[in-house]
Amino acid sequence: MLGSATVYAEHNQATIISPFILAGAMSPVSIAGTVTQILAEALAGMAYIQLLNQELR
Repeated sequence: MLGSATVYAEHNQATIISPFILAGAMSPVSIAGTVTQILAEALAGMAYIQLLNQELR
């Protein structure tokens, strides 16, 4: 995911950061834990893209 996100950011392309998580398999069983992990992954991806955009300017 980071490789393609980096290329998109370098070329000023729009990106959609969409984490794919299966509750209980790759995340906590509880809904609150799953939502927390989804938000953390999405925000980390968005922050990474923003940092690349700031670095390239």
